Amino acid sequence: MTPPVNIRFDDEHVWGSAGTRGGNRPETELILHGPRKPIRVWALIDSGADFMQLDLALATAVGLQPTMRGTRQTVSLASGGVSVMWHLAGVDITVEGNRVTVDGYFAAGVPSLLGRTAIVRAMSFGLRSAGWLYKI
Repeated sequence: MTPPVNIRFDDEHVWGSAGTRGGNRPETELILHGPRKPIRVWALIDSGADFMQLDLALATAVGLQPTMRGTRQTVSLASGGVSVMWHLAGVDITVEGNRVTVDGYFAAGVPSLLGRTAIVRAMSFGLRSAGWLYKI
């Protein structure tokens, strides 16, 4: 019988630690980049959301101007409702030390979410060649 395998992550954050903003929700701190000074934002890691969603004021603060450079779209919400948001492609963020370019949706007063496409872009993983073979 093969013993169970436990996988540990190098930068794993324990619930209630500074890496989860002291809580027990899957949150991460990201850096939103733009023409102005970058800002740090806490976002809920939401694998059910397709894209990154941030408050319009954050995008404006870093100089992204989604209302001028983006596309106004009506977006379906998980609650069944709809919301009008500004879609902007080519948004630079840094997540867990990985700087990536993602699509972002911006509207006033929305919670910060890191959606599936941004999560996948920001992931980095590797394999160690040592210890792959399990011998019985």
